[in-house]
Order: sequence, then C-alpha cells, then structure tokens
Amino acid sequence: MRGARESDVEWLYALGMRACLDSVSRQFGSWEEDRQRALFEVSLNLADTRILERDGRPVGMFCVEERDDHIWLADIQVEPNQQGQGLGGETCTRPREVQLLALEL
Repeated sequence: MRGARESDVEWLYALGMRACLDSVSRQFGSWEEDRQRALFEVSLNLADTRILERDGRPVGMFCVEERDDHIWLADIQVEPNQQGQGLGGETCTRPREVQLLALEL
C-alpha cells in the first residue's frame, strides 16, 4: 500500500470506470463520461487516497478521512479481476471504528 500520486490520477479514473460502470449504468441508465469525469475531479483527494498494490502493480484504491472519533472510509475500489480475494477487507483492519458509506443498488 502507498499514498496516491499525481501520476495515478488517470489510472484512478479508469479504475473507477472498470469497478463501477455496471452499477452506475444500472442506477442511472448509462455512464455519462462528462458527468463522471466532473464528479471524479471534484471528489478526488490524493492526500487521503491510498493505492493497493500486488507485486508492485496497482490493483485497488481506498480513501479514508480521519475524523475526531472515527475513520471514514469514503471510497474503496478494487480491479474487477482482483475482487473477492480479500483486498477490501484488508483495508478495514484498523484499531479505530470505521464508518462505511455504501451505495445501495
């Protein structure tokens, strides 16, 4: 795991599309590129974003915000071919309370 860098921005956007395309399309009817790009740019905070790596290659990301009394898991995405292998669960193994915000489908 490592901190996100400016050089990760395009990969992060592409990951979001790969990981969320189906759910966004089901919920909103389609993936509107301009809208999704704008939402991504507004919400991205590299300082709070961590890159999950396997064998030196990025395979996922998560974004945490430290709050006064808990850690907020603002986003988590894993490459579709890496899902179901425990990466998401590993990100939640912290000693403090983690609150999750999930999109219900």
